[in-house]
Amino acid sequence: AGTCCHWQPQTAAFVYAPPAEKRVFEILPL
Repeated sequence: AGTCCHWQPQTAAFVYAPPAEKRVFEILPL
């Protein structure tokens, strides 16, 4: 959880994403 505004939507998307999509978020550069 950083102070950058970009962290909020990406973190929310990661939290609510299914396990398969979470793997994608782990690979993508945040």
